[in-house]
Amino acid sequence: SSDLGICKALLSIDGQTLLERQLLAMFRAGIERCVVVARHPSDAVTCMIQQTTALQTRCIVVHLDDLQDHGQDLQQSVRTGLRAVKKQTASMPSPVVVSLADLPLLGEWQIRGLLQFAQEKCAQVLIPCSENNEPGHPIYLSAHALDAMDLDRLDFSLRRWLQAPSHGLTVMRMAPNGPYIEHRNLLSTLREILRKNIGI
Repeated sequence: SSDLGICKALLSIDGQTLLERQLLAMFRAGIERCVVVARHPSDAVTCMIQQTTALQTRCIVVHLDDLQDHGQDLQQSVRTGLRAVKKQTASMPSPVVVSLADLPLLGEWQIRGLLQFAQEKCAQVLIPCSENNEPGHPIYLSAHALDAMDLDRLDFSLRRWLQAPSHGLTVMRMAPNGPYIEHRNLLSTLREILRKNIGI
């Protein structure tokens, strides 16, 4: 997202960009490889990953098709990423975790909780929710769920797919205060981030 005139995923906290923090958290949580969707080969996201040793060998950067008018549609970015994942895992299907790249409070413990819940519940699709039952990130998709998606359709939208009963898969929701998510004082965390980086 670039609502601030810059790529929010490249905002820095404690010397690390939000994107780098999230990718490293995913690796620590047990995810082996990550696909990052960038707008074009020369953009700042691509350059950052190419220049970061810890990310070079475990991240695949894919780019939106310049022949299509994607605009700022997040769903097209998600489709591009899922298509790349499906291609990479064709010989050995595996679960997928889908996430925005600019979430400052998404950490290893949350990702581990999501994966543990999905494994123990044999979830096909798992969405963490807020206290108001609003869907959040990251989203867990089983290999079967990924296989059921028609990602060749240019108008494919993960959001619409999750809401459509036609795929026949069970979409589970995970409460924020469940046993798989370790408690954290998010307000204190935010204050600490602001104190370190802005001096508030």
